[in-house]
Amino acid sequence: MKQLFSIKAKVFILAQKQCLTIWLLMLLSLSALIVGCGAGQGSSSKSSTLPNPVQACELLTKAEVETLIGASVDEPQETHREEEEFNHWMSICNYYSPEKNFSLGVTLMPHGRDVTGAEAFALYEAELKETLGDDYKMEVVAGVGDYGGWESSVKQLTIFQGPFMILVGIVNPELEGTAALEFNKQVAAKVLTKLPQ
Repeated sequence: MKQLFSIKAKVFILAQKQCLTIWLLMLLSLSALIVGCGAGQGSSSKSSTLPNPVQACELLTKAEVETLIGASVDEPQETHREEEEFNHWMSICNYYSPEKNFSLGVTLMPHGRDVTGAEAFALYEAELKETLGDDYKMEVVAGVGDYGGWESSVKQLTIFQGPFMILVGIVNPELEGTAALEFNKQVAAKVLTKLPQ
């Protein structure tokens, strides 16, 4: 069985106006693992197993983020890449509130229609273990998409829904533990309702 998430795949470079945060650095390392989703030898530039590209900023408005955070937010910064060579795309939307020193990032990419959310999650976690060590494990989160996992150290929620993989992460020193997870779940709920079927 071919790997869903290729560590050897080309890494997308994130250009962002705001300062890089710990979460964004973690996001880059995780994105390197999954940038080759759905790519296979002899695959055409378009694949029926991958959904059409979706713009992450269209799934969560600035107004919705301001309501969730309770403060004003700068204009969202979007990075969208389509990589024909790897038959893949990725869209990232970052929101920042200087007033609350709060960063929120939403990343969307395909994992393909040929596996379930649970299977994609298991493959993803297995490749992370290869990179980060056998002790690495995400906490499973029920009721968020088809399958979800939480990484408390970087405050990131990873969700598999249909053929999509969604990463929701925050950087805020005042929001920790269960409160951080609950915030990310609120963001995910808004994003999932707008995700194409």
